[in-house]
Amino acid sequence: MLIRIICAAVLAALTWSIVITTPSKAGPLHDAALDGDIKTMDRLIAEGADVGASDSAGSTPLHVSAMNGQAQVCELLIRHGADINATNKSGSTPLHLAALGKSPRAAEILVTNNAQINARDGGGATPLHLAAQGGRTELTKLLIGHGADIDAGDKNGVTPLHVAAENGQAEETELLIRAGAALSSANSDGSTPLHLAANQGNIRVAELLIAAGANLTSKDNSSHTPLARAYLRNHRDLINLLKKNGATL
Repeated sequence: MLIRIICAAVLAALTWSIVITTPSKAGPLHDAALDGDIKTMDRLIAEGADVGASDSAGSTPLHVSAMNGQAQVCELLIRHGADINATNKSGSTPLHLAALGKSPRAAEILVTNNAQINARDGGGATPLHLAAQGGRTELTKLLIGHGADIDAGDKNGVTPLHVAAENGQAEETELLIRAGAALSSANSDGSTPLHLAANQGNIRVAELLIAAGANLTSKDNSSHTPLARAYLRNHRDLINLLKKNGATL
């Protein structure tokens, strides 16, 4: 079956678009990798199939298997010499795509085989950005545990904590805070993670950030504090929480 997977995240100061395609010209190895068909892959590789072949999006079979959580396929391809840090046309490595999936095992295989844990895609995002964005708690733990840069900024200065706060990912926010992530770093529009949580009405995330000591009075490039952001969006619970903790306009 030919499948097109598009994962796009639009943040306040960022657009990431990661595309994997498996069109007919990609070849049967991509299709077998997508399906997790080990027997067919063994046969194709024995017959000389190129494990590093790219589809029209620049994705290799390892990209496809990582995205779809096919851990055994990842192992097979790596064993046969697949480039673990190959980038597709979006600049994404297999580990970036594994971070978008639901299989920590696939990501673990990549990491233990020396995948670049802080690799940057075309927008400057690391695998940790993607795991934090998508609420992939086990993947976030795995990446942090293997030394991922918790304060890596993408091309717009967005860190994994910004992404978790923007998307209301409380567990990922807590993991990043515990790991020592910078609470009040500003992205290119001056927003801190608390600004983004306030803007989206993510009260649990805001509670975590405030309890950890996030700056309540920092201003973005438009001179808005987190409280001003909450007022602009009429998030009454956020307004009350911020004012209770001493926030000002």
